Amino acid sequence: MSGELRFDGDVVIVTGGARGIGRSQAIELARRGARVVVNDLGGSPRGGGSDPTMARAVVDEIVSAGGEAVASGASVSSDDGPAQIVAAAMDTWGRIDGLIHNAAIVLDDHFEDVTDDDLDNVLAVNLRGTFRTVFFAPVVTNVVAVAMIWQYAFNANGTVNKVLGAVGFAGPNWLDDTHLAMPVVILLGVWRNFGIAMVLFLAGLQAIPQDVYEAASLDGAGRWRQLRHITLPLLMPTTLMVSVLLTVFYLQVFDEPYLLTNGGPLGSTESVALYTYHQFGVGEFGMSSAASFVMLLLVTLVSIVQFRMLRPRA
Repeated sequence: MSGELRFDGDVVIVTGGARGIGRSQAIELARRGARVVVNDLGGSPRGGGSDPTMARAVVDEIVSAGGEAVASGASVSSDDGPAQIVAAAMDTWGRIDGLIHNAAIVLDDHFEDVTDDDLDNVLAVNLRGTFRTVFFAPVVTNVVAVAMIWQYAFNANGTVNKVLGAVGFAGPNWLDDTHLAMPVVILLGVWRNFGIAMVLFLAGLQAIPQDVYEAASLDGAGRWRQLRHITLPLLMPTTLMVSVLLTVFYLQVFDEPYLLTNGGPLGSTESVALYTYHQFGVGEFGMSSAASFVMLLLVTLVSIVQFRMLRPRA
């Protein structure tokens, strides 16, 4: 099979196998100063197979003869002219465009049934997972590390006071103020245990049958009436469990006041559990035992009240 020559200004383009007369003429023209593009890596336009080895051989022979040549978009000359650069760019772009077109066809076939609502649902699921992770992270975070961060944030020169100073307010020394230290301790306790309540309430909400809401909607109940007469009553067992668990935790809280203030300043943040610990540490075993007994009675009484108030009614 003979090669073919095509002239484009002072550029000679060799196609069709780079064999026979096409090859010999291309070499001769290159010796006379013509710029040659050997376009043979894509195969013959008449159905012949590709011959990259032959194309490279032609390019090497032209270059060794002192000419300028490029093969299938890959320049081998140290002084490429504009025509070679254009030809190489067009060849490369043709290959890239073909790949993009084929990929677009595959993706279109694969996602032809995907609607905007499906994409919105995927985004909503991802956002729900992200928010759940963010809110539950404090539960599994090491309390010692968290307490150190809060000590730094709420000291006299901490992050909180810097933010307040940026908006024109002079912040106090939070952990050394007898009126402000307890709110900081409470805030840390609420932040650390918020994730537990979130998980339990989410489980309770997902356990409510959707048929109940659909039936209420058909009967003309709006969102407020559904919340009042369906959601809240059916969440009552979950509310009872969350209330009892968190109340027991907060009545015997120890980590937060111990790590943040050790009960100070002047005992303003000393919980019953921390008081019991301090009394035991100084040898007051009777006071420590009495405090433990009082804490047990307090937890029991509060739990009984909660069960009576929040238990589901038939």
